Order: sequence, then C-alpha cells, then structure tokens
Amino acid sequence: MSNPLHREWLTEAGLVALQLATLPKTQQGINKLILREKWRETAFARRRKGRGGGWEYHINALPEAALKELLARRDGALEARLPPHAWASAPLHGSRQERRAMARVVIVRMMERMAAVSGEGLGRTFARAADAYNRRSLPFRKDIYEAVERVSPASLWRWRKRINAAPAAPRGGRRRKRTRHALEQANGGEVALFVQALILGAHKLSAAQIRDQALAKFGGAVIIGGKERPMPSLRAFHRYINAWTAANAAAVAMVTDPDRYKNHYRHSGGTRDPWVKAVNDLWEIDATPADVMTTDGRVSVYVCVDAFSRRMMAHVSRTPRTQERNGHHPPIDSLLAATTLHHGLRLVTRNERDFAFPGIEIINPWK
Repeated sequence: MSNPLHREWLTEAGLVALQLATLPKTQQGINKLILREKWRETAFARRRKGRGGGWEYHINALPEAALKELLARRDGALEARLPPHAWASAPLHGSRQERRAMARVVIVRMMERMAAVSGEGLGRTFARAADAYNRRSLPFRKDIYEAVERVSPASLWRWRKRINAAPAAPRGGRRRKRTRHALEQANGGEVALFVQALILGAHKLSAAQIRDQALAKFGGAVIIGGKERPMPSLRAFHRYINAWTAANAAAVAMVTDPDRYKNHYRHSGGTRDPWVKAVNDLWEIDATPADVMTTDGRVSVYVCVDAFSRRMMAHVSRTPRTQERNGHHPPIDSLLAATTLHHGLRLVTRNERDFAFPGIEIINPWK
C-alpha cells in the first residue's frame, strides 16, 4: 500500500493512518466527523472502486487546519529527500529572460534529483513538488522564486524535454566537423554509389542482401582513409541506408514509388501533360460548373486553370440559358476570352464568330 501522506484520495483507514493532530485518531471518530460535516454530500467524496467498496475522500474535504498540517508534512518530506547543501546553486545573472531560463534548469534538475533519491519516479515527484513550489515551501533561493513564479507538472516535463534536447556547448570553442560515414569513404565513395544504385534499382532488397552484393563486388576488404579495412558491418549498412533514404526521400520515391512521389513530394507545378513545360502552355476549363444559389439568385461558377502553375480564373454568371436569352455571350466563351486577354494569350479555335472580342488574337488551324 502506498504512503497515505502522498495520496490525493483517502479512505477512513487512510485518514487514521495519517495521525494528524487536528483529526480524530480512531476510525470511529473519523466516521463521526464525516457524518457531522456531511462530506459524502460534496464533490470531494466518491465510491471506492475495487475490493471492499466503501468511500474515499479528497484531501480538500479536510478541515483547513488539518489540510495545512498535511501539506506541511508533504513539503517537509520533499525537502528532506536532499541534504541542505544540495539546494545551493549559483546566483542568477543576465537579462530577465536569461535568469528565467537558468532558474528553470535549476528547478528541473533539483526535482530530478528528488525523484532519483526517493525512487518514486518523475511523474509523482513533479506533481507533488510543483504544488509545493507554488506554495513557496521548498528551500529554493528567493531569486529563483522571483524568476519563475509558478510551475505545473506539464511545464516541468516541457522544460525537461527542452533542456535535455539542447546541444552541448562545443569544447574549445570549435565546432565539431561532421564525420563521413565509413561507406562514403570506402574505395573513394564507390561502395556508397553502389549501395545507392541498389536502393534505387531494386528497392525491395534488405540491408543484408545489399551488403552481400557489396561483398561479392568489392570483396571482404575496402580502402578507408588510405588503409585496408574490413567491409563495414551490417549495422553500418543499416545506418547508412536509413540516413541516405531519409535525406533523399523525394528522389527515392520518384524512382521506386511514383504514386507516393506524386502525392507527397511533387510540386503543384507538375502536370500530367509532358509537353507542358511553362506557364501559359495550356489552360483547361472545368467542364462541370458549380450551380450555386445565392441571395441574388441562382448563378453558375466556371473555372479556367493553367495546367502548369495551377493558377485559375473564375467567372460567375447567371445560368447559361438566362445569359443567352438576354443577349449575352455564353459564360464559357466569356471566361475563355477574359483569360486570353488577361494573360496576353492567343486563342486556338475554329469558332471565330463566338470569340470575336476586341483585342483577342485567334488562331484557326482548320482554315
């Protein structure tokens, strides 16, 4: 059974086990207090799940004096996990933002040490220590409390993740050079090129099969750094293949999985028409206009799209029959004419009569 001192919900037996000075010392006395104060009629009481049933009560149901005593005991237990000298840390300095960042590091590291000493785990320690910190019950220095006023378990987890993910400062003030993979150095890069060709040419091969083919082609020894060394291990092949395919995911997909390349990597400027190489090479009209009812009546929306860049022009008009009945040009003709004029294009059609708009150059290849 876990220590009742650190539990949020307690049974009558758990309240007795606390032996708080401001609470009855027997279970009968606790039951009388519960009935007298009508705890079971509040949100701080619930039916206990599991064997035996019964009731359990949240610590917020306790009288104010008993709750203060319980929290003080908790804070003392947290503080006692580390010796007094362990709470010492260097004074904060720098700007306000820098002081806050330094304080967060101190808080997280101290709570990690508390969890390591107690063996309770970070989750429980963060929950209890955050509550104690917000009540200013832990022996942090005043400047740390001023830099970070409040914490929560979620913020402690978030800060810990950022702190642990931060890159270590370079030694000697010099950046560490990236070390080339052994396969990239083997035989002047020939092994790496051979592996890449196998990945692109037969992408179903496993790392073990690729290594076997490399052994068959280059033998059991390769030249790395001017010295003869054994062919890199299977694990090295695994690492290189994973790193190279991740860095060249688009190129690998284009060769090995064209559908995936089209759906995930190809820029929207691509086209299914191989002869379309630039903007304005081909405009296409949507053959299915949107029939929309608006507050101003029923309209049709027509769209003309550039096949390369996916630019479009839209034309909103009354229904086609209404347009023609009122003496206007059909909406598709108007949209094609507007697109041609706006982008300085030439219109290829043999229907010259319907596109006799001022400024439009018509090409009729059927003449």
